[in-house]
Amino acid sequence: MFNRLIKLLRMPAARDGGLVIGAQGTAALVALLVDAFLFRKLPKADQGALSSGLALSAILLQASDFGLALTTIRIGAKYLAAGQLALATRLFRWTLTARIVFAAMIVLGASIFSTHIAGRVMSMSSPTGSDIVVVAALGVLGNAVVWWGVDVAQACRFFGSYAAQQIVSALAKALAVFFLAGAFIGTMTDSSAVAILGAIALANFVAGWFSLTLSAGALRTPETTSSEPDSAEHIRLVEFGAYACAVSMLTALSANADVLLVQHYLGVEDTAVFSCARRLAMALNLLATASITVLLPRASALNTLEACAVYVRKAVKAGLILGFVSAGGLALAASVFVPIFGGPKYTASVPILQWLCLAHGISMVLTPLMLVFYPLRREAIVVLLSALQLVVQVVLGVIWTPTYKLEGAAWAIIASKAIVAVTTIFFLVRSFRRVDAVSKSSSIR
Repeated sequence: MFNRLIKLLRMPAARDGGLVIGAQGTAALVALLVDAFLFRKLPKADQGALSSGLALSAILLQASDFGLALTTIRIGAKYLAAGQLALATRLFRWTLTARIVFAAMIVLGASIFSTHIAGRVMSMSSPTGSDIVVVAALGVLGNAVVWWGVDVAQACRFFGSYAAQQIVSALAKALAVFFLAGAFIGTMTDSSAVAILGAIALANFVAGWFSLTLSAGALRTPETTSSEPDSAEHIRLVEFGAYACAVSMLTALSANADVLLVQHYLGVEDTAVFSCARRLAMALNLLATASITVLLPRASALNTLEACAVYVRKAVKAGLILGFVSAGGLALAASVFVPIFGGPKYTASVPILQWLCLAHGISMVLTPLMLVFYPLRREAIVVLLSALQLVVQVVLGVIWTPTYKLEGAAWAIIASKAIVAVTTIFFLVRSFRRVDAVSKSSSIR
């Protein structure tokens, strides 16, 4: 058993996973310390407004991504594996340009419609609400470049570069927030959220410059030339980009709709209580995100039915173990971690965190499992599942949040993930039966 464990740890996937977990763990720890500082330092109203601004920024960032993250990783990795370096370079240049253009359009649109977004979506009065919308959008510009650099590193499997960009981005935000806190935060009142979002936006520009510098090699024209891709294959890759765009937007909306619904129906103080629990529960995403970072390029390379079946068995087994141990452990220790993180004024976050742990436990099994639909050429199912989760979460959130308050918002998340989990199993069975006519040793591409 010990020798098998040593052999497993020496595998490339294990080494890459260890590096990714180390980088994401460091970045997550830095972010967690910053959040704990802000939850303790800011009044609930300011913290609630800040949480709403950060949720909006995350949605706008995904809008600027436009599916380019998955496209860069999957298609870039495929070109590099085939030795088509010029095509990979062309892809990296195009995705960087597209990200910057989309981010600039997002900032312009948010600036024009800031009053409407603040009033109708977030139920926040102007001018503070409008300022939060505009500054949250500004943070997208630098972050878009950071995401591009991280995606390029992942496509190239340069996990050292991936780790450096993750850590630098987290440290830049931490330094900006702590500097602002030391200089101004004690004298600020209703503008605290705006000032903090502005500091984060500035830090994103610094981190974006670092990522661009570190990943500049991916933009240089290679010495060797590459042939044009096969036309049928090129059409499939373009179609994948469309699917990736839809999935990224739907996922971002699902991940942040809960905060905006709580803000809309219950106000800033309840948003702060919900966000405290949500922030601690998001620590569970570290393991899920690390597994996706390592598994996505490998899942994209699966080319037989047998290989996909093996992947599914391993993903389910690993997800169940990770979900039970990590999510279950955090739920049991919720009454300990919440006062440490947010202080005594957030004791109401304890039951919310316990409910959210159940939701994240389901995600730990569900998210890596959904990657197998890509090599099975069933990308449309991923879009359907993402849309299903968003619709169920929003509909139940609109019904339950006004009546059952914060618990209702948490229950909506759990119900949406449970329904999607059952639907995923159904579609997996159908997908495997669909390609069962193909020999297990033949390609499913």
